Amino acid sequence: MGSLNGSHISGKVFVKGKASEEFICDMVTITITFHHKELSGAKASQETTKQCEQFLKRLAESGVDIAMLRLHNDSIDRRSYSDEEEVNASRTIQFDSQASATTVNFILKIIQDELLDAEFSTEYYLSNEEELRKQLRRRALEDSKENAELLAQAAGKAIVGIDTIDMNHHQMRAASANNISIRHEFHDICQIFSKKLSMPNQNITEEVDVTWLIG
Repeated sequence: MGSLNGSHISGKVFVKGKASEEFICDMVTITITFHHKELSGAKASQETTKQCEQFLKRLAESGVDIAMLRLHNDSIDRRSYSDEEEVNASRTIQFDSQASATTVNFILKIIQDELLDAEFSTEYYLSNEEELRKQLRRRALEDSKENAELLAQAAGKAIVGIDTIDMNHHQMRAASANNISIRHEFHDICQIFSKKLSMPNQNITEEVDVTWLIG
């Protein structure tokens, strides 16, 4: 139970409830952008596509269903680099996977082995955030009630019901239904120590504002 945080008016008591917990992320979105610069857009785009094909071929050989990957963006951009006007072509793909250091290491190893000119980023998240928030909201309500009972008892009264309740609303990310998986025999080629790394935590906090009836 947290510290008392409430106010009292005749027949009612307003108390804020709060619950917070950290959870280990179980999903990850991986984003990879392939780049190449040339004097012509066609050559730059051709090389970028070639790099992407190299990467996808290695994934397919390791048992990944390529249809689970998403084409996120393509661009051909003419800019001035140093004294020459060059064209930068890029292709970005995204995919989701269960969060593990083994998966991340494996993707990085493909980029390294194939000498790909690529940007790499990860975004970790919880697949069941909605359910976790529901559990925390129930705990926040219990926290509010416990504090309200203390205030009511101090006034020689008891909680008899709820007048109003207001809960915070959050934009929650839905887990992707299309997740890649890598065949187990390819796990052993990943780094021995870094594959033991744990996944990031995500802190979730829920708050409720409740006006309790007392009598």
